[in-house]
Formats: sequence, C-alpha cells, structure tokens
Amino acid sequence: MNFLFFLVLEQGDIEAALRKGFIDFDKEMASDEDMREDLAGTTAICVVIKDDKLYCGNVGDSRAIASINGNVEILSTDHKPNNDDERKRITAAGGWVEFNRVNGKNFYF
Repeated sequence: MNFLFFLVLEQGDIEAALRKGFIDFDKEMASDEDMREDLAGTTAICVVIKDDKLYCGNVGDSRAIASINGNVEILSTDHKPNNDDERKRITAAGGWVEFNRVNGKNFYF
C-alpha cells in the first residue's frame, strides 16, 4: 500500500500524491474479496500543510473547514449522491444512484 506521506515525498506534487493515494486505496479495497460485495461506503479527509500552503483531499461525505485568522474557510465539499453536481459526476463516470447510494463500477478520478 502507498501511504500518502511516502507519495508526497516521492512525487513532491502534493495534489497528485493525494489523488494517487485515494485512488490506490480505492483500487486496493475493490480487489479485496472480503470487501467486494460490502455495501458500506467510505469517507476520509486528509490535510497537508507544506511551505505555508494548505492542501485538502476528501472522499465520501466528509467535510473539512479551517479557521484562518478567525474566519471559517471551507476546504472541501461533501460527495453526496443527492447533490445534483455529484449525481452528474457519478452518472458521467458510468455509475448510478439508487436509494441515495452510489452503485456501479469503481470510480477513479
């Protein structure tokens, strides 16, 4: 398994490392026989601060915010299938939404 820390060190590109980390883990879960038919979902948030820049990656219906000089900054948006933009993204990737749950093939974005 590629841990995000090592991906960031190897690639130096934090955005690409976060994306690769989530995708690699999704592929690993999809190949696990015990998890293949599991109807449960996944949610995760990852925040990296480097050189005074904040990076945030998320999957699922997770949300991250930060307090910057006392002001709330929204770092992520929930990936909820009942959100119109999210539903469009899911169907464009070949999936479908049923009972407010994502179904279909694995989505690697």
